[in-house]
Amino acid sequence: NGKRSLVTQTKVFKTSEINSIYPKHLQTDRYEIYIYPSEAILGSQQDGIYGLLDELNAYYWGTKTDFDLYNFYQLKANNTEGWVDFYQGFYGTCFAYLEFKSYMLTYMLYAKQKYPEIYTQILANTNFLESFGMVDSNWMKLILQFNSLKQNFVNAQKIAGTEVYDSEEFMFIGGSGLGTFRDIYAKFNAELSAEKYETMAKAMGLKTAAGLELK
Repeated sequence: NGKRSLVTQTKVFKTSEINSIYPKHLQTDRYEIYIYPSEAILGSQQDGIYGLLDELNAYYWGTKTDFDLYNFYQLKANNTEGWVDFYQGFYGTCFAYLEFKSYMLTYMLYAKQKYPEIYTQILANTNFLESFGMVDSNWMKLILQFNSLKQNFVNAQKIAGTEVYDSEEFMFIGGSGLGTFRDIYAKFNAELSAEKYETMAKAMGLKTAAGLELK
């Protein structure tokens, strides 16, 4: 939305520490890159939860850029190959939303237990909490827009006589397929629906820990 906020960083601990409590079934390739084993020089490690927010925001803008290319594909690549590229781009990074949200909420759960002073300082960092809320809201709006756009696309393809098959794992457009990772997104959503995450999300000023359903 164009709003900028200066976030002052309070004391943090290395993000890799949350590996002792983070659910094994949610550990993806991105987890290995940003959380554990990771590289100590990465911002997601050195800057703790602040570095995680940076990544959550960066993935938002990358995914939004993929979404904003819809009109280009409609005008310049309105064919099966073009649409597979479009959806592949969006789905490939969309579930990073709930990945990084889960990392951040777990970071706070761990901090509350092991580093109460760090936890208290983060909760008192108004600009940080507002920024987190803003990025989270941006993601939710983007997913709502995507869900609507996809439904319109599927309807238009059917009218044009192009078969579209869609599941939690795959999407086929006129016989050409791609992975949607909706099953992974749903797995994160189910985990984040747990009371401990919802309670922490509320403490941080978020509406909810879980995300919207991804179509």
